[in-house]
Amino acid sequence: MIPVARTIISVPAGVLKLEFVKFTLSSAAGIFIWNGVFIGAGYFLGESFLYKFL
Repeated sequence: MIPVARTIISVPAGVLKLEFVKFTLSSAAGIFIWNGVFIGAGYFLGESFLYKFL
């Protein structure tokens, strides 16, 4: 999820009265995937990126 959307999405989730546990687990899964993509990109591409532009 986009970081700003992650904050704003709580309002419609509350209005729609989503189950707290279901929303929390879904949000945590999305955050885990989002962070995993960026951590993986940094791990695999970081050093070559630094050498290319520095």
